[in-house]
Amino acid sequence: MPAIVDSGAAYIAAKTGAGEPVQITDFVLAYIDGLDHTQPVDLAETAPDTDDIVYQAPVTQSGYLSPDKVVYSLAMDTSVGDFTFNWLGLLASDGTVVAVAYLPDTIKKASSGGVQGNNITRNFLLQFADAQLATGISVPAETWQIDQSAYLNAMDARERLSNRDIYGAGAFFEGGWQLVNNAGSYELQPGVGYVGGVRIVCTAPMTVDVGALPTAISLDVALQKSGNQVVAEVAPVRGTPEDYTDSSGAEHFVVQVADIDSGGMVTDRRNAYAVSDGVLKFLIDRISEQVPKSQAATTTQPGIVELATNAETQAGIDNVRAVTPEGLASTVVDSLTSTSTNRPLSAAQGKVLNEKTGDASTTKKGLVELATNTETQAGIDSTRVVTPAGLASTVVDSLTSTSTTRPLSAAQGKVLNDKTGNASTTKKGLVELATNSETQMGTDTVRAVTPAGVSAALDNRLGMGCPTAFTKTLLATATAAEARGHLGLGDSATRWPTWGEIDDKPESFIPAAHEHSADSITDGVFATTLIPNLSAGKITSGILSEGRIPDLDAGKIASGVFPISRGGTGASTAADARDNLGLGSLATLDSLSAADVGAAPVERTISAGTGLSGGGSLEANRTISLTNIAAGSSSKGALYYNGTTRSAGRLYGGSTNPSSSTRLNYDGYFNATRFYARSSRRAKHIERVDSPCEALRRVLAIGRNGVSVGHYKSDKQCTNSRWLIAEDVAEVSPEVILFDDRGCPASMDYNNLIPDLYAAVYQLAKQMGVTGE
Repeated sequence: MPAIVDSGAAYIAAKTGAGEPVQITDFVLAYIDGLDHTQPVDLAETAPDTDDIVYQAPVTQSGYLSPDKVVYSLAMDTSVGDFTFNWLGLLASDGTVVAVAYLPDTIKKASSGGVQGNNITRNFLLQFADAQLATGISVPAETWQIDQSAYLNAMDARERLSNRDIYGAGAFFEGGWQLVNNAGSYELQPGVGYVGGVRIVCTAPMTVDVGALPTAISLDVALQKSGNQVVAEVAPVRGTPEDYTDSSGAEHFVVQVADIDSGGMVTDRRNAYAVSDGVLKFLIDRISEQVPKSQAATTTQPGIVELATNAETQAGIDNVRAVTPEGLASTVVDSLTSTSTNRPLSAAQGKVLNEKTGDASTTKKGLVELATNTETQAGIDSTRVVTPAGLASTVVDSLTSTSTTRPLSAAQGKVLNDKTGNASTTKKGLVELATNSETQMGTDTVRAVTPAGVSAALDNRLGMGCPTAFTKTLLATATAAEARGHLGLGDSATRWPTWGEIDDKPESFIPAAHEHSADSITDGVFATTLIPNLSAGKITSGILSEGRIPDLDAGKIASGVFPISRGGTGASTAADARDNLGLGSLATLDSLSAADVGAAPVERTISAGTGLSGGGSLEANRTISLTNIAAGSSSKGALYYNGTTRSAGRLYGGSTNPSSSTRLNYDGYFNATRFYARSSRRAKHIERVDSPCEALRRVLAIGRNGVSVGHYKSDKQCTNSRWLIAEDVAEVSPEVILFDDRGCPASMDYNNLIPDLYAAVYQLAKQMGVTGE
């Protein structure tokens, strides 16, 4: 669960308290080994180690969801990668970690060598009081956080279903995708077809392995993602499987195209049509073929029609001729009035028009009746139309004539609200008045401000009753001279005064450096630089600071103690001098005894244990080497490299006990020329021999979930491998699984699957008639 950490909370509090903006600038992605994403975020979390950071980039986009919620997004396109991350953090402009999220291991791949990478977007929602105001974000998040994938998938589905409605489950043009036997080689011919509504194109003959005969051949078609496109993939299959959905969620549509008998004769099962120049032309040609040139059209069969004249159209009694646009227009003109005041419809014409058009509705044009003012004001009639007079009467009846004498009733208010809705910056409508507090906050965008609210907001910002009349006068002045006049300032306020304009000044004043005699100085402290140089004879008392002590010849110094900083010992006795200089009692001895220096050093040696050779005195460099452990020795269970016998290069276990202690566990890669496993009957206790059918059943059961592709979590290089999953295999063949201490599947012996695979291949070959028996 993402969270604002302690450092982020302190940063936000400090910035908002000081009235400064909260600036979130960067995303940081890291891979923390062993991180459990199911655990809550540690609120004391800090920035990851530099070695753990896999990517850092500025925020791609930001937006607000509400006044208290803001969203930051990072978009990584196919140029970014390769890395895996499970830690996501937001940084402030000063580097403070503001918020953190723990994630499952997520792989980011860049496009490389023609292999399409992946696009990843990560969003981070922060929620705290007045977040939008504090961050200064003015863009709503919904204007840019749009996921187009669902929309595009829906477009593909609509197009496929439209094609399915037209072409059915399967349709093929001319000889497209027809299976032919070409001297024992079966080939699908080039052309176009539709399967399940998916358009498929064969550009060159496609060879099909039909297997054992007789058999049916079908096409398995699916829309699959390829890079940044979706393409139709076609696979010929034996039999007539049903449509299905694979483990990745892709729909597969299957249609039979041929039957092959035991002699190799092919029967075409396609729904094929002679479409060579578009479906529309094909349909028109087919209709032309079906309609005799002399057959007249009727209401039940296609044929030839004669066009009706305008008069015949206006009469409206001919039921064998076809109406032209001109005839229809002349009928409407003749039936309707030329103007609304001098040529009304006759009763007969109105009856004809009503019979031809019927009443108007929300889905069909037709005749309408005008509503009265009362019916318009009631607002419940859904079949009559409103006149301008009726609309005006409804507005007058619903709204007040003035704001103080004719308020809306509850029913009228509901009608008005239903018809108009709330006002916005682009539409007139109802508004709610803002309180004084809401007006002072200045963040509400839907309520209207009252005069009292405006006054309260000004008092809150400028002070009660401000600005004063005097301040208003100053604000209204046009020139600086007018402002100085209102403030009572004279001309001298615009310049520095002259010496003659200064009152109560001394008779003379020389603003420059000058000298005084020593007798005139009776008080104060001299700066060091101003102390005069005196002869030593003049100094008869006091203590000179260290910086004022003159350099003297050593012969002139008859008494006193020099500190260590001046080259002395800081002491007046030898014992005190040794203590000050850190010298021990050994410094006073002329020679040292054995007791003074401790015992003499002892010679040390190193010995080689079992499985090692070398050793000796450590007076010289020594090398320890591995040696062979003889088979059958007391050191059972050891592994060694025997490089001296005919078995050179092999690893041996000294014990035959198949316990967990003798297994070799290694998290990495073994490279070897060849691996051997003992397989002779002499070395085995055979409990049963499974039939090939049973082996085939196990292999098919294991393969029902497909082959997984990915990389181990400990592999930071993200090197992909193909696996079977131990948990799936354990349900069918537990004997090939190594279980951990908790009884959970942990590892798998792939070599132990080989016998089942051999038996399964044999059984499949037998079913196809190619076992050689």
